[in-house]
Amino acid sequence: MRVYVTGASGYIGTPLVAALREAGHEIVGGLSGTPDYVMHLAAASDARGSHAVPLGYYEDNVVGTLNLLQRLTRPYPRFIYASSSVAAFPESSPYAATKAACEHMIFAAAKAYGFEAVALRPFVVAGAMGGYGEAHTPETHLVPKAVQAQLCNAAVPANFAAPGRGAVRDYVHVADVVSAFLAAMTAPSGTYEVGTGQPSSIMDVVEAVGCRVAYGVAAPEPGKLVSDPARWLPGWAPRYGLARIIETDRQWRLTGCATLLRGEQEHERSAQQQR
Repeated sequence: MRVYVTGASGYIGTPLVAALREAGHEIVGGLSGTPDYVMHLAAASDARGSHAVPLGYYEDNVVGTLNLLQRLTRPYPRFIYASSSVAAFPESSPYAATKAACEHMIFAAAKAYGFEAVALRPFVVAGAMGGYGEAHTPETHLVPKAVQAQLCNAAVPANFAAPGRGAVRDYVHVADVVSAFLAAMTAPSGTYEVGTGQPSSIMDVVEAVGCRVAYGVAAPEPGKLVSDPARWLPGWAPRYGLARIIETDRQWRLTGCATLLRGEQEHERSAQQQR
């Protein structure tokens, strides 16, 4: 089958494209020739950062999705959308609101124009797969921050105060998210959660990694976000838990530390030039 993947060079998109090719699918570079599937992963995705630039998030996520939908032609492809668990809480951030708005728009278009659509709501995606891991400059996600802190004998900053254990989340391995996208190719149209159903607080992650924590001030956000197995894709289930997530992230970070260090140095030089 012919598959068009937006965000194909991203953290999830890169191993997804590799998995699709391994499964025998052809990756195409656009909508010309009408692909059989569109997997829409491209998005601005920093929930906390979206508070500072809400219009930018609406432009990137909502307008970007609208433009993609408007370019679809008959015979329509199956549309698989990378949403987010926070789409259930659109009031929590502009990012969450854009994800919810895109879901509504996609399903309204699917109903009006007669194509199939699936929205996947991954929870906190982490870990590494097939040589691909998570690295942002600066890093904002807990697992890579904690692993990097442990490797550097540093403390990971936390947005909560002692003696609390911080927000509770459902951490899902990137390999399980990739397998969910493959399963979505044949699943009934609808919205599905992608997680493990296992709750982990910030301190659970910190303790599992073995790093120190620097306590801070609590940030306003949903206190607990854990997937419901009744809302998973039919026939799909996660294979990995938090221990495997941390293990693969650490292994990838150790093998890719030189690249990460260069990225951090380039970011610091850029920041100094702007001061």
